Amino acid sequence: MPRSRKDRSRTGPAAGYTTDAPLPYPDGWFCLGFSDELAPGEVMTRRLAGEDIVVYRTDKGTIHATRPYCPHLGAHLGLGQVRGEDIACAFHGFRFNGDGVCTRGYDSRTVPRMSIQPVPVCERNGAILVWRHHDNLSPQWDIPELPGLHPRPYHRYIDCIGHPQEIFENSADIGHVAVLHRSTITSVRLLEDPKDMGEAFHVPLQIRVRLPMVKAQKTFRYDVTTYGLGYSVTHITGPMGMDVQLLGHPTPQEPWQTRIYVGLSIRSPAPAWLPDRISRPLLPPLARLLSRVAMWVIFSQIVEGNTGSDIPVWASKKYLPHPRLAPGDGPIMRYRNWSAKFLPESPSCTLDRTSPGSERGNDPEG
Repeated sequence: MPRSRKDRSRTGPAAGYTTDAPLPYPDGWFCLGFSDELAPGEVMTRRLAGEDIVVYRTDKGTIHATRPYCPHLGAHLGLGQVRGEDIACAFHGFRFNGDGVCTRGYDSRTVPRMSIQPVPVCERNGAILVWRHHDNLSPQWDIPELPGLHPRPYHRYIDCIGHPQEIFENSADIGHVAVLHRSTITSVRLLEDPKDMGEAFHVPLQIRVRLPMVKAQKTFRYDVTTYGLGYSVTHITGPMGMDVQLLGHPTPQEPWQTRIYVGLSIRSPAPAWLPDRISRPLLPPLARLLSRVAMWVIFSQIVEGNTGSDIPVWASKKYLPHPRLAPGDGPIMRYRNWSAKFLPESPSCTLDRTSPGSERGNDPEG
């Protein structure tokens, strides 16, 4: 039987919030977990776009994903077991290989002509990703491998009401940052025009952060790159060699219900005064500790905090396809025009009001 896992970061939607879904499920790559959650021989079931996806890792370490039901009598394969390089149905023991083909029936001499439905799956940057397309087209693009400079990310997830397009819109919605997140952020501005790179959208920001532990303010650069509507990487650099990699992967589970998988890793520079033979073994555990602390701060102060959290706003807001934008909002419509390519039925979005320079943010100094 698959080993059960305790979800430490689950936060359910608040009662009374709307679950209307004016946007359809998007197409693209979506996270179903992180690589270290699934050891060889293990099976797990995760939700994507209204259906279960069964993911398993073979004894040799190869990862596969499939739709959940055995074609024999409909048993759920999430209850099955890995047998070598196959997955075996728990009901009658029929085995299927990574291509979905049945390799064994009741005995090795008789192999039924049946198959399960494999789902394209890959592992990128410590995440398990599956491909979804409303017309069942094969993958049209890939998630790139990031440079191997950061340690393995520390990860959590959280459930919320909302749609991936709305969640990723935060990076373009500059106007909300210093208002909703005023307890930690004092100003934000767009450093240059965002770049539409086909499957990716890049937004470079300068954000001034209030650091409560040292009672000071520091300026950081945030390079937010979104790949489709299911995968984002935010590279944060700042004073004292600060180098943070924040991974955010919103996965639609049901209409207007999304699980956000979050990964975070910090690359800490070695103190110049410390000999290399001493600093080298200390850096990995230090990076892990800093990542855990940073994740705790993000979740306790921003994600799950009583004030300054986007989650209750996403849950209670109404999606407006024709928003009345104002100077200082940021490149919201550029983002929406880019994101429309990942939606089966793109909403009609028009800009009602803007002015020159309205995308540059609300930095009082700039």
